[in-house]
Amino acid sequence: MSQKSQRASLLSEYWRSVQTFLKKCIRPSRKEFSASMKHHAIGIGFLGILGYGVKLIHIPINNIIVSSNPNKE
Repeated sequence: MSQKSQRASLLSEYWRSVQTFLKKCIRPSRKEFSASMKHHAIGIGFLGILGYGVKLIHIPINNIIVSSNPNKE
């Protein structure tokens, strides 16, 4: 078997497996989709609040460290 025909057979086998997978997939209902989007929005909001909290804590700490530097002119 030549190199090109071997690649072609691997590619066609992969394509068949992709088609089989897509046939088995189902679309979520409107209720499932909106629940998923709600959970994603809550997670993103939580990460934003967490990032803001970390920034809020570290700005004063950084100012204390910078102001206590003896090499400051």
